[in-house]
Amino acid sequence: MKIKAGYSTLCGDELLAKIVSQYDIKAPLECVFQQRGVNDTYELRCSDRKYSLRVYRHALRERDAIDFEMAAINYLHQKGADVAYPIAKKNGEYVTEIEAPEGHRYVVITAYANGEHIRFEERQHAVQFGESAALLHDLSEGFHTSHRRPNLDINYLLDDSLQVICPYFVNSPEDWAVLEKTSTEARLRVSSVSRNRLDTGFCHGDFHGGNVREADGVITHFDFDCCGIGLRIFDLATFNWSARLREKQDEGWPAFLEGYRSVRNIGEDDLALLDTFVFIRHVWLMSLHMGNADDFGHGVTSQDYIDHQMKFIKKLPIV
Repeated sequence: MKIKAGYSTLCGDELLAKIVSQYDIKAPLECVFQQRGVNDTYELRCSDRKYSLRVYRHALRERDAIDFEMAAINYLHQKGADVAYPIAKKNGEYVTEIEAPEGHRYVVITAYANGEHIRFEERQHAVQFGESAALLHDLSEGFHTSHRRPNLDINYLLDDSLQVICPYFVNSPEDWAVLEKTSTEARLRVSSVSRNRLDTGFCHGDFHGGNVREADGVITHFDFDCCGIGLRIFDLATFNWSARLREKQDEGWPAFLEGYRSVRNIGEDDLALLDTFVFIRHVWLMSLHMGNADDFGHGVTSQDYIDHQMKFIKKLPIV
């Protein structure tokens, strides 16, 4: 009998033969599956260099949202930012649509981010990352595209996320009450500050520190899948959130902020919303997991998962 797939792993040899040949890449040798995350990542190996090949998960992004991402990375690359920029097809386009067992998926190929992941065991690593984050924000000024994707605002990051996770809290009414109360406080805090007093523009959307590699002092940013236009304090709060998860906030956050401020100013009105957006980031992450449970596994909708996430949330100053 034939059974449909919910989430397939595509064959690297098939991608090499049918997809890579459409791109302006010389002497491709093999396409090796590397990692399943929000999307699937392959390492494309050539005789003299490597590339990254990404296969977006079915129904995750609209084509226009991916085109927005490609336009943003190209803009940054043209401005001199160290980013894993997209590789063009022979026809000048960047995105290839394929028919996977579960339905339509999209493929892009980018330059490879050389070097090692930053582990933030040293203070200087957080300083460097803060500097590179600020430079990315600086270089993105002036970016504009006709392509559209959701803005990284409170409606998308918080309100839409609460709608996704709400059904899974049916047996946790007290925890849901905490989320509702804190979300109300978050909305009030954000709305109390005039938008023209906050730094708004292009955001990477996932500045937790794992989407960069460092080689010879150069930090290269990759994986812009969560990017969008929004309040840039969300990018900073994402690093702060990550430092809290690692229990390295006292060491990592001041160093990151020092590095950021050495390149770009961040106002006190923005920083006053830091804890608010740490909370919002965590709610958004829960919705990412729970909303994709059919692919990630329904362990992310379990009571153990909820208890673990709420333990972190209840420690936040905003709660």
